[in-house]
Amino acid sequence: MARILKEFPKQYGRGRRFGGDPSWFNGQVWELEIATDLSRYKDAKNARGAMVQHAARKGLKLRTSIDNDKGIFIMQAYR
Repeated sequence: MARILKEFPKQYGRGRRFGGDPSWFNGQVWELEIATDLSRYKDAKNARGAMVQHAARKGLKLRTSIDNDKGIFIMQAYR
């Protein structure tokens, strides 16, 4: 049955949030290790979604390539 809550529960969060280094959006091509650089995310697909949203808020677009076998995430932010 549906019910109204007084506030949003903290354990559910607010959706995808960027949790990486802001310098990754400086226009250079970055090779990130999924296991270490993106360990905050459930998987590389979720990390990509958070990064695309972060880039959009900054007026940027994002190029990405993911190699799950090698554990590598390559990205570049651009205008």
